[in-house]
Amino acid sequence: MKNGTKHAILGIGVLAALTASVFLTPYIRRTACEKKYQGYHDKIDYAGMLSNKYPEKALTILDSLNISSDNLCKNEAREIEFLKYYKKAKCFKSLLMKNKNPSNLDSMLQYCDKAIAAGNNVIVYDDYLGIGDIYFLIGLTYQELGQNQTALPYLDKAIEESDKHKKRILTQINSRRIKTRCLEALGRTEEADLLEKETAPLDKILFQEISKQKH
Repeated sequence: MKNGTKHAILGIGVLAALTASVFLTPYIRRTACEKKYQGYHDKIDYAGMLSNKYPEKALTILDSLNISSDNLCKNEAREIEFLKYYKKAKCFKSLLMKNKNPSNLDSMLQYCDKAIAAGNNVIVYDDYLGIGDIYFLIGLTYQELGQNQTALPYLDKAIEESDKHKKRILTQINSRRIKTRCLEALGRTEEADLLEKETAPLDKILFQEISKQKH
């Protein structure tokens, strides 16, 4: 084989390799991002499982997540940030219920605010989890603390936000039921009865949705 032919073949090979790298590099980067994204999700899900019984352990896991927009693709960093803050708020809610330490309430509210700020800028995140769940968490906490009047505006906001998304009907129902308890505790029985009647049909809708998923 002549030297000119060899050089031509080598040149074609180099060009092919460079062309392949141009197409493969974005794919490799995307795959790496997807792995990091799934890794964050797995840790957050695990922390969520621990948040009720072992909130301290859950907080350690969540605190170990160093989220950076450089590590994830597009809005995924904001999504993970939203989920992290939401789970941290739930951890502090669990601690609050255990020891009634006001500082845990302050921490819970702080992370709820951070989750809301992050969630408002998220384009895509879990269809079954949204800003309404943050407001519900606050309202539920105040209700469990016996501060029913304080809970009401948060529950109203939870109802409003969850009503915007069909798949968040469970949050809608739960928010209405906790609001009913608050109204009853405040002696506003007529309002509580009316809200309960308005909520009852939603149970059938939820049952239908669950039945569809099973089939």
